[in-house]
Amino acid sequence: MNSLFPEEAISINFSVEVALSIDGNKKSYFIGKEYGFLSKHESDKFSGYEFKTTQGHVYFLSKSKDNYPREGYQAVFYIQSEDNQKLSLDVIQKCKKELRIGKQPSNSEILASWDNSFQYKQEKRNLTGEIIQYGLRPPQIGALHSVLAHWSISDKPALVVMPTGTGKTETMLCLLIANQCNKTLVIVPSDSLRTQISKKYIRLGILKQFGIVSKQALYPKVSVLKNSIDTMEDTEKILDANVIVSTPHILTSLNPHCSCPPPNQEKSAKIQQISVNFRELKFLTG
Repeated sequence: MNSLFPEEAISINFSVEVALSIDGNKKSYFIGKEYGFLSKHESDKFSGYEFKTTQGHVYFLSKSKDNYPREGYQAVFYIQSEDNQKLSLDVIQKCKKELRIGKQPSNSEILASWDNSFQYKQEKRNLTGEIIQYGLRPPQIGALHSVLAHWSISDKPALVVMPTGTGKTETMLCLLIANQCNKTLVIVPSDSLRTQISKKYIRLGILKQFGIVSKQALYPKVSVLKNSIDTMEDTEKILDANVIVSTPHILTSLNPHCSCPPPNQEKSAKIQQISVNFRELKFLTG
């Protein structure tokens, strides 16, 4: 195994989602631009590259679409280069990569990567109003300080009111990282907002792009509820995420005291257990 850059960390853009389907619902984890060390791997069985990230993950980048290792790696990618194209470092960094195998990291691993990864980087403008440094706007910074101050002394619900167009969604994303929330339930009123908000959480909006969140921070695991949950096994899979995004309609179906038609006794007991699990989540509304 020959190291291409033994002493220098490089970046490779993957831009893929590791998605898990759970009975009509979905849990996603995004692998974006990763930093680490690349080395060539040649053996009797496989040909490609190993990429060891600064977070301790090891990815395999395969030259073959069908012949690649099935175990031993956090993720395996097929390098989609043009025919007869030499695989230079530049090509490996920028070309499309097809996910063949992907594992989602644990919640604790993701939370640990958020430690000291958030900074209150404020947007700055020159005298003509032109932005010279991208960052958080004053209403966002004020809201963040207010919410974190409230959470430090109380667990009671609170309402955050922000002007239109000041970036409420990004403020919610910031709270996730700044407070290192273990689990957050985001409630939105419509299907379209559920899709929009979940996509923002999966890729952390513009937070990494603007340097508000460290490039070393892992992306959150995000569960999107589109259907009711009928088993404890599915509940555990859904809750094994940093963020759960849902509409009120889906959550109502998890409430054993709702005014919907009474389920049978066995299903009622399951719904009761599922509902208890969801009560432990921190609530945000979109």
